[in-house]
Formats: sequence, structure tokens, C-alpha cells
Amino acid sequence: MRRVMICVFISVGCLFLSGCIQAMHGYTHPHSKITAPTFCLYYGSWKDDHPPPVAIYQIRVFRAVKVNDERFEWGQWKVYSPMRVGEDQMAWSMDYEGDNQDVTRPFSCLTYGEVPPGYNETTPAVPLIPERLYTVLLLSKHGTLRNSMYFIIRADSTGRPTQLEHTTEPNRLDQIHVITHQ
Repeated sequence: MRRVMICVFISVGCLFLSGCIQAMHGYTHPHSKITAPTFCLYYGSWKDDHPPPVAIYQIRVFRAVKVNDERFEWGQWKVYSPMRVGEDQMAWSMDYEGDNQDVTRPFSCLTYGEVPPGYNETTPAVPLIPERLYTVLLLSKHGTLRNSMYFIIRADSTGRPTQLEHTTEPNRLDQIHVITHQ
């Protein structure tokens, strides 16, 4: 009987918690610069028309360890995954700490390398290297992470950046988005 009661309490607790925690998704803003992407966090699904923004309290950007000298193709995702944070290089990290006047509020969109008021850059941004895979982690106030984002800056034969490819689902080629304006 005791086991049954424990199972009932656990089940009710799980149902309660699953209803109280809203889903969130991160997205690379479509008006991002190719060499300085802007990352945003929203409630709900990426399929929602007008999802409400979520304040970003932490951002972490990791550069994947180079597997070989070949150009990364999204179809090769299994070669790179699972990306191991300990093996990847921290490219940039920042935490929201507020300020003494409490005038600033955390932002729901942050641009790579830019430190807005109220944030503390814990790892200074390193230059983004074309043709390298990056992972972006966004955390809300409660540290609830819902998904990661991935991006690559593509370059032409001279090394000039030409486009930003980004996704939240790197194993789905139909979910790769491209930004070409500078």
C-alpha cells in the first residue's frame, strides 16, 4: 500500500510540474549580421506566430573541436555529435547580474560579443572562425534550458564570410536556415 501511495504522489507531482513549466525555444534572429549573430529566447514552440520573449540570464557559446580539415556539412552531423562541452572551446559566455540602480532588465535577445548593461562577460568573445560549428546555450532566470542552437559562418574561397547557417535541429537538413545579408 505504501508503494502505491508513493507512486500516486510521484505521478501527481510530475503532472503538476509538467503543467507549470512552459516550453521555451531559442532562435537566431533573422536580421542577424553574418559575423555577429543575435540569439533570442521565447516561450512556446518555434511554430507559434507571436511567442512572448523570455529574459536571458546566461548565454554560452562553444566552438566545436575541428574533426578534420574538410568543410563541415550538416549531413555529417553524426561525426560531430554529441558535442562534448569539455572538449569544445568556450567562445563566449555572459551572465546577467543586474546593476546597483536596478534600472536595466535582462534582454531576450543578445548579439555575439556585445555586453549590454547589467551583464557580466565571464569569457570574452573570441573571433568567430568561418566553417567552424558553434553551439549556443541560452538559460532563463531559473536556468531552464529547452534546446540548443547551432550555427556556422560560411566563407567564399578568399575567406570572406558570405552567409550564416543556423538551426536547432542539426540532424534535419530541411531545418537549416540561411542568412545572407551583411
